[in-house]
Amino acid sequence: MATTVNPEDGTEIAYRAAGPDDGVAGAPTVVLLHGTALSKAVWQGYGFVPALRAHHRVIAVDLRGHGRSGKPERPEDYAMDLVAGDVAAVLAAEAAGPAHVLGYSYGARIGLHLAARRPELLSALTAVAGTWRGTRGRIGQLFFPGFLDSLRAGIADGRGMGAFVEDWEATIGHRLDPATRAAMLANDARAMLAYTTRTEEQPGLTPHELAAITVPTLFVVGERDTPQLEDSRAAVRILREHGTRTGLELVPGRGHGDVLAARDLILAAAGRFHGAPGSGPDGGPDTMAVI
Repeated sequence: MATTVNPEDGTEIAYRAAGPDDGVAGAPTVVLLHGTALSKAVWQGYGFVPALRAHHRVIAVDLRGHGRSGKPERPEDYAMDLVAGDVAAVLAAEAAGPAHVLGYSYGARIGLHLAARRPELLSALTAVAGTWRGTRGRIGQLFFPGFLDSLRAGIADGRGMGAFVEDWEATIGHRLDPATRAAMLANDARAMLAYTTRTEEQPGLTPHELAAITVPTLFVVGERDTPQLEDSRAAVRILREHGTRTGLELVPGRGHGDVLAARDLILAAAGRFHGAPGSGPDGGPDTMAVI
């Protein structure tokens, strides 16, 4: 694991760089940005890092407030411009860029912000289950209503993230799976409260800002992820109207929380959209090696 510091506010950002295993100099860089309450470990767990590092330089980032990165405790510390600066700091530390950003949910929102505000950092964007619009109310839809009160209660009585987990399990009527439960409990309650409070207030891109994006952008979304699907379709319409190369890949049978399990489909779609097919060991197309 490596770390760097965002020069704008001094927040330390942890990340891990790997590959390319084929030793090709100048291999393209892929930056992986996770979703809310997750960490860079999700990309290893779902197999994205092993699949990509064969032919790419892969950089998986712990977003501020998550994983091993710094955990500021004020909502204003999670303003999108600061978070975008974290990614810029990692790219500068690794002398990597422009890069292909592959972001999931929160990571996709960051990717769209970068494409709109700092396009020189990106060669391509794959936005998985993301939105360009404001996100008020959406965390409550993904987890449970009253999640902010649960975080506040956990901070007040010393249960930390335990209060959040207990209330979530009470809402869904069963215990979370062990991996999800462990991931949630590993978070810092004060940082999550600050981050989610800001997320509830965070403005998205305006249609004008979205229309100005020129970075080739692929949207990938589960067919059951209704809000993100509607937003992705709207984004594709706007970007196409303004001449930006864009596309939408629907993931059958998936919703918001389980779309990353469709790793092969996501990487194959990104390969088809963003690059020319490579050659697999059998001489056939290796669609996971071309983004």
